[in-house]
Amino acid sequence: MRTTIKICGVQSVYLDYLREFDRVVSKDPAQNRKFVGILLEVNNFSYYAPLSSPKPKHEFIADTAPDVIKIERGRLGIINLNNMIPVLPPVIIPIHIAREPDHRYRQLLMKQMLYVRKNEEAIKKKAKRLYQIVKSR
Repeated sequence: MRTTIKICGVQSVYLDYLREFDRVVSKDPAQNRKFVGILLEVNNFSYYAPLSSPKPKHEFIADTAPDVIKIERGRLGIINLNNMIPVLPPVIIPIHIAREPDHRYRQLLMKQMLYVRKNEEAIKKKAKRLYQIVKSR
């Protein structure tokens, strides 16, 4: 089976543009935080869902939460489906995990990507379910 979900970034100019319409779109005031997420397709549209580094609070998020996917029970972070944004190819920034200079961060990204590959269908299913919930409002 071919993996269709990829780890990527999104151009900050595009995030700034989206923020004009939706203030919930992620922003890093210090501009030193990496915005890395997954690229997936839902109903023939491409979406970017941010990854979050592990935090103690992630372990307490319910597994059944419709808007978050816990990676290894939250120990490796989460996929924030609740912050999923539509993207087009020109704004996507490929992430080359092997080129990441920070060893610890590179290891985290590798573990997150392994989880994503292993659970791709479940991730797509949950993203589609959230899409339907939001669309029906």
